[in-house]
Amino acid sequence: MLAHAGDDLRLPASAYAECLVGPARRGRLVDARARVAELQLQIEPLTSTIAEQAAQLRSRFRSLRLPDVLVIATAEMLNADTILTGDAAWRRADPRVVLVS
Repeated sequence: MLAHAGDDLRLPASAYAECLVGPARRGRLVDARARVAELQLQIEPLTSTIAEQAAQLRSRFRSLRLPDVLVIATAEMLNADTILTGDAAWRRADPRVVLVS
């Protein structure tokens, strides 16, 4: 991830919510929110266009979950150069997927 520190990083609101679930369960939401803020990511809202694109992707790639295709659809709508993930299965859906560890 450090290799992309200078990039214009965007995080779909759906993925932002998903990454906060664990900390929220442990009463650490404030800490998690601060950590995400340190990354200087721009949170991208879920729009109807993104939702429709996610539905299209979900219909074609049935093994991918809705949260995953929401990220990919957001990247498509933003014309992102790269989609960072730790999930190799995303490569089937978009050639811009880059695995990070």
